[in-house]
Amino acid sequence: MDKKEIHNVRNHPLYILENSWGAIFFIVLIFINVGVDSLMDLINHKAKNTEEILIPIVVSILILVYISVVAIISIRRWKLTTLSIVDGSLTWERATFFSVKKEIAISTISNVNLEQNLFERIMGIYKLKIDTSSISTAEETDMKIVLSKENADRVREIIMTWLHNDETEMVNDSKLILETVNENKINPSETVEGKIQNEKYDIVISDVENIKCAIASISENSIIFAVIFLVIAVVIFVNAINSGKNYMSAVLSASTMLLGVAGMLKHIVNKFLACYNYRIRREKNQIHIISGAVKIRAYSVPVEKIQALRFNTTFLGRILHRTSVSVINVGGEDDDVDGQFLLPAVSQKEIENMLKKILPEYKITAKSEMTSRPQKAFVYKIIKTIIITSIEFIAAYEIFNNFLWEKIQKENSLDGSLKGMINFGILAIGLLLIIWKIIDKYVEQKTSGIKSFEHKVAIRKGGFSWEQVEIPYDKIQFLKINQGPIERILKVKSGKINILASLMARTQSVSLMSEKTMNELKDNFQRVID
Repeated sequence: MDKKEIHNVRNHPLYILENSWGAIFFIVLIFINVGVDSLMDLINHKAKNTEEILIPIVVSILILVYISVVAIISIRRWKLTTLSIVDGSLTWERATFFSVKKEIAISTISNVNLEQNLFERIMGIYKLKIDTSSISTAEETDMKIVLSKENADRVREIIMTWLHNDETEMVNDSKLILETVNENKINPSETVEGKIQNEKYDIVISDVENIKCAIASISENSIIFAVIFLVIAVVIFVNAINSGKNYMSAVLSASTMLLGVAGMLKHIVNKFLACYNYRIRREKNQIHIISGAVKIRAYSVPVEKIQALRFNTTFLGRILHRTSVSVINVGGEDDDVDGQFLLPAVSQKEIENMLKKILPEYKITAKSEMTSRPQKAFVYKIIKTIIITSIEFIAAYEIFNNFLWEKIQKENSLDGSLKGMINFGILAIGLLLIIWKIIDKYVEQKTSGIKSFEHKVAIRKGGFSWEQVEIPYDKIQFLKINQGPIERILKVKSGKINILASLMARTQSVSLMSEKTMNELKDNFQRVID
């Protein structure tokens, strides 16, 4: 067999259990809550009528039938799902009730990722995830398969070899990895995963640093909701105490609101576990990353597949001076998708040095280097915001007074004086919202900027949290510049930059910059593509 080929590799047999246990567990819970009492009565001969006899029997039969169906489907999927690599093409086929066959040219693969959840770690299996760089077929061609450690190493190494088109990278490991592996003869340190574990890394994130990264990654919306839920919980607790309830009852009454706070804490814990023992290194044109406590992720990012670099700073990140780094390519929508995520929210002082080690092709552009939005564009945005928000709340005021109040008053026998209080509340909320939006636009004005270099463009946008993308001109598919009637009067332009990426990151917008700045961007882009 060709050492760069693999034929009809199946999911690991434990895929059957992993794919079925959730449904089985759910059904068992239903049985415990619905049928266990009736079953015990039947066993102890306490059932008094036919209904009490039939309930446990019917529930038991339904559970067995359901579990059998789930097991049969999982077994068929395991048996009839195969993966092959032949002549630089990867074929994933599932010949079940609805046959699916995906054929991918390995040259279009952007990321090959290995990950393990807790169950997979215990059982010694891996989930192999493959993302493609074809923008038209990304959703149809992205795939995942559960494999033994040996087969996961094997498939990954073959794909990497085809991507590099370099036989020499496999010489030392070909006999151990690319041929059929005997578990008793293999040294774990010589598999791909073993090599990843034993390699020296350019960057290693410590536990203390990881906690800071997790805290700095909390979004401003999570903080706002957590504060609101905490305030409501305190109010409920105080009211419960004043109404004569004991402390335990008061705590239970307020506990549901504390779930909002628990959600923020859960985010911190999940982020810490995901980035635990985070290690990253650069090897030729590949960036290798491994991290995780409960769920271990090991993946590689081909440098040539990177379309742009993205920097994100949350509200807390601004306070703590921390920024996360991810790449934009095809194969994922979320920051945490394997192959997208590059660095957690590390210190802004260290980012430049870190990028020199793992991705010297890119650097972060300082805000001081960027051209800010013109003041007249800022005034235009403020006026537009005030007009739109005022119209919305005037409409709400009129709808309440002309359509809703009379109906509410009749149904609830309300005092007419309450109407004035509600109207005051609507207007007060509208005024506060306008003030908040003005503050938000002011922060956005101070944050946003653009810098057009000789070979790339840097765009920063956002408010209390911000995002900055660094895009090489040769990665841009097309650039569109817009200027409406008002923009012509103000001598400003907006633009959209399209790159080869997934839907959420495909279009990068530039809002209301000066004509000079936008023309410079257009000229630089035109010069590179010509």
